[in-house]
Parts: sequence; C-alpha cells; structure tokens
Amino acid sequence: MTEQAKIILSLLQLQGVGRKTVKKYLLPGSSASYNLDFLTEVVHSAHSRTSRVREYSSDEITSAMKAADHIIAACNKYHIKVVSLNDPDFPTRLKQIDDPPVLLYYRGNINLFNENKTIAIIGTREPTNYGYRIAERIGETMTESGIVTVSGLALGCDTGGHTGSVNKNGYTSAILANGLDVIYPKENQKLASNILELGGCIISEYPPCIVVQRGFFVDRDRLQAALSDAVFVVETDIRGGTMHTVEFAEKYGKQVYCFNHPKKFLSEPKTQGNQKLIREGVAKPIYSKEELKALISAIITAPIITKPNQHQPEQLSLL
Repeated sequence: MTEQAKIILSLLQLQGVGRKTVKKYLLPGSSASYNLDFLTEVVHSAHSRTSRVREYSSDEITSAMKAADHIIAACNKYHIKVVSLNDPDFPTRLKQIDDPPVLLYYRGNINLFNENKTIAIIGTREPTNYGYRIAERIGETMTESGIVTVSGLALGCDTGGHTGSVNKNGYTSAILANGLDVIYPKENQKLASNILELGGCIISEYPPCIVVQRGFFVDRDRLQAALSDAVFVVETDIRGGTMHTVEFAEKYGKQVYCFNHPKKFLSEPKTQGNQKLIREGVAKPIYSKEELKALISAIITAPIITKPNQHQPEQLSLL
C-alpha cells in the first residue's frame, strides 16, 4: 500500500469524512508521507479552505491512524491489496465519474480494467432456468471474444455470467458490497476462488471486516456500470438493483443491452423489466446470434467511453 493510500485510509477514519470530502479537499500529493505531522498539515490546509473540513485535534488524527493501521493489518492477513485514486493502477474508467471511490480493495489482477474491454452481465437473483442459462452463455461468449465480464457475485444472473467466463477459463471480475475478508454470498466461495485462480479480480470499496448493508449495493451498482464499456441485462423485474446499474450506465454514457425473451417468457415477472427497458428505448434488444455478434463488435471496436457525450448519445452503436 502506498503512502498516499495509507493517508487516505486514515482520513476516512475521521468522523464526518467520506469519499466525497477526501476527493474534493483532502487528496494528498505525490510527496505524501504517512505520519502525524503530514496528516495534520493536510487537515489544517483543507480546513483553511473550507468549513466542510473541521480542525481535528492531534488525538483525533492519532486515533484515525491507529484505526487505519488495524485495517492495514487485516488487509495483510487476508492478502487484500489497496489502490488509491491517484495510483497508476487505479482503474481509469473510475477516475472519470463524478463520485469515484478514493480507495479500492482488491484481490487478483486490478489491471484487467486498464488493459481490456469489459461488459457487465447483470440481472435478478431469481432468474428463470432459461434466464440463468442465457447468463452463463453470454459469459462464455464474451470470454471467447476476449471481453472481460463484470458482475456482483450475487446468486442468479451474476453467478451465471461469472460461471460462463470461468467455464471458458477466462477473466471475470466480481464487485462486492462488503469487505473482502468474507465472500458474500457464501454459496459462491468456490466461484470466487475460481475467478482468482484464472487471473480475474475481486473488488470492493469497503475495507475488511465491513459487513454488507443495504445502501452498499447501490454503491456497488455504480461501480459495475462505471467499470464496464456496456451493460447486458439478462433478466430483471421492473424494480431492483439491476435497474440501479442501468440508471448509472445511462448517467455515464454506457450503452445498455437487454436479452429479448421469446414470447412464452413474456408473462414471467422477472422479464418485465427487460420488456420495459426495450419498450422505452433505454436498452437495445438482443436475441439472435447476429445481434449478439454486432454487440461484441461494437464493444471491441468502440473507444472506451467514460463520460456521457452530448453529441453521441449512443456510444456503442450496433451499426
């Protein structure tokens, strides 16, 4: 862990300081040094510029450093690495969004995101059997095409997408909404091991020993959208976490694709979101092999899009 990362970690332990405050007022420079004097200087300088950062006492800063040291020890124990917003290995796509994490905790190959085209494969935790097979097949197809798959390791569609990539011995990345000392859900512990063994990556913006909370899933959804060049919805109801990821994808200018189910599945509750997204023009429908080939070609040939472009609303055109 770099000196910058240690300093950021300590700052995040101060009461009232979150990632947005750190990004805007407290990011240390390249000459950062992890010690009490430097942290005091960083906090004092920020306080002099904005009332958003109060003047913390030496005892408070010392306490924050001790808390950070405990997290660093836990990272070492569980073989978790940490990269900060200013580090070269930090995923470029995340640097372009308005609310990036200032620290990422990871296991595996973080450079996957700076070296490859990516697609998020997402959907309900309770897909139809047909939907699960589609998720798995999409994972396999993307891997065969050299595209890294991204998902959240949840049961259902996430599991199918990751499994498809693993079936083809390819790269896939799981983004968790809890500390990486625990794989959640526990049913996917073996899948997580397989992801890492094949050179993939498991990521979280939460330090070890932090358990999953409801609000964390929305934060995770924004990272899925930000880290992907496109988003593929396998199956979803009208409400749920999948729709959060779709909303973030729209915000970041990423093209959304939806599996277009055969007629016999159109009455299924878990396909209603797909139909809505396609009907409203939010997502491009995908069913045929030709449509899937066009999707893959669009991802491979398009530049990496990290911000919405007012003049090109569809950055990943199928044409």
